[in-house]
Amino acid sequence: MAVTATPYPWGALDTVAREATARLASARRRLAAAVDTGALGASLSEVLEAPTAVAVGSVRVVSELPRPSGVALAFTAGPGALRVSLDVGRDLAARLVARLLGGAARLARP
Repeated sequence: MAVTATPYPWGALDTVAREATARLASARRRLAAAVDTGALGASLSEVLEAPTAVAVGSVRVVSELPRPSGVALAFTAGPGALRVSLDVGRDLAARLVARLLGGAARLARP
């Protein structure tokens, strides 16, 4: 059986300006300096009374926060007012708010 190799279609990829990659790298550094994901996860674990971890899924440089796919918890952190948005599912958000308000968590409507 013969194997044929074709070159990767580099031309099909979107082009990205060097300035954009530099801004993204800067945003990643600022996020790492301003937000302690371990401490944030520990705090959420304490409030939710359940094991919790926070992992950075993506970093984007935007002029406005995008519409979340679930429920967003947004806050500013660090010098220069770095805006951070955590996108969480509805059930987790409902439980978090219920715990913060001292009530029983009910499942969110689908």
